[in-house]
Amino acid sequence: MSPAASTLAGATSAVKAAAGPGGQALACLMARAAAKGAPRAAPPAAAAGRRLAAAAASSGMVNAVAGRRAAQQQEPPAEAPANVSASDAEALRAAVAAALAKGGLVSETMLLPAYDYLIGRITYAASEERLRVAHALGSAPPFELLGIDWGLDCVERGLDYCNGDNRDATYITSWPLVSLDRPGQRLVLAGVNHAASGTASFCNVALTDPIQRRGLTAFEDTGLVGSADRFLKGTPYEWASPLLFAVTFSRDCTGKRPASGSFLPSPLLLIGRAYANPATGVGPAGASLLTFHSMVMTPADVALPGDSRPRYDYRIFATEPGKIGGLEGGAAGSAAAATAAVARQAGAAAPPGACVRSVVGMAQCASGSWQACCEMLQGWAAAGCWCSQEGDVLLGSMPAVLGRAVLSALSASCGLPQAPRTCPARYGG
Repeated sequence: MSPAASTLAGATSAVKAAAGPGGQALACLMARAAAKGAPRAAPPAAAAGRRLAAAAASSGMVNAVAGRRAAQQQEPPAEAPANVSASDAEALRAAVAAALAKGGLVSETMLLPAYDYLIGRITYAASEERLRVAHALGSAPPFELLGIDWGLDCVERGLDYCNGDNRDATYITSWPLVSLDRPGQRLVLAGVNHAASGTASFCNVALTDPIQRRGLTAFEDTGLVGSADRFLKGTPYEWASPLLFAVTFSRDCTGKRPASGSFLPSPLLLIGRAYANPATGVGPAGASLLTFHSMVMTPADVALPGDSRPRYDYRIFATEPGKIGGLEGGAAGSAAAATAAVARQAGAAAPPGACVRSVVGMAQCASGSWQACCEMLQGWAAAGCWCSQEGDVLLGSMPAVLGRAVLSALSASCGLPQAPRTCPARYGG
């Protein structure tokens, strides 16, 4: 078996109950070895994807030495979720039941208390198992986040990932990208089953390889049912379990049948899809959805300092969807640049959200137009993201293949300024 063959991972779409009490849905990304010779070549990536891979290879980034693990392994356990008022939980249950009786929730945000409680229970359970948790920084419908319309708008702006002009679904992505390249790592998603809430006719959550432009595995809404029971049974929010989910992706699930593959160091992209709101016949409005939350969990004995990341206050990244500092729509890069120019003239920092938009738009660097990729990198630099709090949080969260060195190398390929060695002022102070 060649060394390259041992790096391949296979994926399965089957859903299996975990051995733990209550069961937890698993999608297994198994280590896959070719029987003979080199593994089958991956599908040709876009030119932008090849440049991204080359930038990653030339960045020279390596994991921290083992000696830096000590502090990480001594991290204090997470606190148990705060006690919930039984009367408050019951009042919410009654309100949700009334909305469902009328055909479904108009907005899933009413489930936020139960959703947050579920995430807290998952985090606490991980701590009890000596797992380090790296929370995602956020998730949102990327088209709305970037102010993108469908169809002709995508064509005129050279955006490759709109996938046509059919408005049957609302897509959701999270940032940063994730990797599962060390023993025992798992990726846990928590969220709302949009089909159960009535905001969609069908939904799923999928794990994809953006460089190969390949879907690896997915959970459909019927496979999400019951997955949150393990965490909510016996709690004031047990009634919400049929509306919520908590599923796990892992590379190591003995006995599962391997399918599509992805190299171990590859950055992986999570995508949620909510199809056809029954009331409108088109994809639900992004503002009506409570989007999924992802957590990468790493065993303490192999954890590195970057394997713990708190659940950040969303206001670090918050701006109104489709706008950057009050600018309507437009390409994220050019809008961020314009906003930053106005901010500099006024002596103020760029508004929060510009860096997130640029990072989300950098999916073009892996799977789309190189021009669009460079536009996003231009927006990142113009908005001052190399030296802002928002930019620091995003850079600190990125896996090795998408960190400061890689973004700097990509910027150089686009003829843009690279990361400065020092920042004159931090966070406006």
